[in-house]
Amino acid sequence: MKILSRIARGHIGGILGFVFLGLLGQLCIAYSARLLQLLLDAMVAGTASVSGILFYAGILGIQLIAFYLQNMPDARLESQFLLELKTEALRKMRTIDYLSYLRLGTGTLVERCTTGAQAGAEILKFGLDLVGELLPTAVFSLFFVAQIDRTVFWLLAGGYGLVFVLTRLLLRSLYRAKEQVLTGQERLTGTLVRGFMELVVFRIHRRYAREIRRAQEEARRVTGGQVRLRMIHEAFFTLFALLILGVKVGILLYALQAGTTVGSVAALLALVDNAYTPVAICNVRYITYKLNRAAFVRLEEIYDAPDAPRQLEGASPAEGPMEVCVDQVTAGYGDRTVLREVSFCLKPGQVTGLVGESGAGKSTLLHLLTGLTRPQQGVIWVRGQDLSTLCLEEYMAGLAYIPQEAPVFDGTLRENLEAAGIQEDARLQAALAWALLPASRFPQGLDTPVGERGVILSGGERQRLALARLYLSPAPLVILDEALSALDRENARILLDRMLGTLQGRTVLMITHREEELARCHRVLRLEHGKIIEEARPPVSLKNQ
Repeated sequence: MKILSRIARGHIGGILGFVFLGLLGQLCIAYSARLLQLLLDAMVAGTASVSGILFYAGILGIQLIAFYLQNMPDARLESQFLLELKTEALRKMRTIDYLSYLRLGTGTLVERCTTGAQAGAEILKFGLDLVGELLPTAVFSLFFVAQIDRTVFWLLAGGYGLVFVLTRLLLRSLYRAKEQVLTGQERLTGTLVRGFMELVVFRIHRRYAREIRRAQEEARRVTGGQVRLRMIHEAFFTLFALLILGVKVGILLYALQAGTTVGSVAALLALVDNAYTPVAICNVRYITYKLNRAAFVRLEEIYDAPDAPRQLEGASPAEGPMEVCVDQVTAGYGDRTVLREVSFCLKPGQVTGLVGESGAGKSTLLHLLTGLTRPQQGVIWVRGQDLSTLCLEEYMAGLAYIPQEAPVFDGTLRENLEAAGIQEDARLQAALAWALLPASRFPQGLDTPVGERGVILSGGERQRLALARLYLSPAPLVILDEALSALDRENARILLDRMLGTLQGRTVLMITHREEELARCHRVLRLEHGKIIEEARPPVSLKNQ
């Protein structure tokens, strides 16, 4: 709950304004009931005055103005709470440990961010309403009831015990139903995200029918849980309405026996609603608060996930030629060791090739070199500095990395290229032309949308767009993972020539299975079963791969 406290402290001015206006409005409501009693009794006695009526109207007017003005901080705070919680989840993605991110998965992240942020905003709103509306209404109402009749005051106070018992009986049932709904919603969202992202694979393998059945089953379970939640809520309000009805009948019977004045009876009946309705709302909102905690805990697991060590802090990378040395590095995931005592150096001005069968450890090695994961043993030296002591964000600023699945995100060509920090149209167009992807071939030029993950583009176009971003990057360390694999050999040859010309003087690691690309490397490392078993000079044959 630390994040909620921090967000609340950031809006202390709006919170105080909301609470003040709420207290003022609720005081006016309770006081107006007392004034109504005095006014009715004065009318019966024939002593009522115009000034008394105008004063009563003035109090009601102040109440209306206070509640109207309260809408401004109410709407602003509700929106800000929700959006800041979502933004905080995005901010967490900047520092989250990479393996923790992979374990969570996209579907879980989306669902927890959506439902958890909504739940967190409602938790904060419950605190506001409790202090600025619910408690003041009950307290002010009971205070004025005590001024009118102490016996009725104790009758109302005793009814709170019965409300508490009802709440405890309902809480467990509601909690179980909400837990089922949240779990079902997460599974349903995961199914939907998978179906949205894997359209081609699912169509070819005729998997959509099974995914739709799974989604329908989850939807039925979620709907059943929502219905149970609704019926339990409504059962509480029905029982509560019966309780208030009993209290009002009791007041009328008591007034009949005690000879209470008409004004007092009218005021007491008005104050009963004011005294009890906030209690009912408070109890139901408290139950909802407990249920929202269950949803928010899921989001907190994302907030509390371990951060990548030194992602935003640590030593600044040194200046000078970019030499990277992997020194006796052993790495893996949990109990599984993938790399064993790997050692090699990447030299400035050299292109180092890397080959290896699937599962040999290439991806693990790339995760280490990009700073996404850390070695279990050994050291990676960057310009003579231990990578584990560097600020990773600063280190990554000097790194250009093109994975096999070209990194293209939803937006326009311009937005994808501006990720390299360049905004001048001439430079962006030159980069596209260099990558054999001239902007003139697109109807909207640089402003052409590419769709989510670049789905509007072909595989080759996505790779060329990623290479255009590389053209704009001055990063001294470049890692290419099958960066030309989606291109035909002629275009791949042209772009390889251009790329190696652009990258002269930089430190380049190139993973590829094309012999013509390996032939352009200064040396080639062969990775097998987690070890470097060969360091060869081109040309290198891949026939034994």
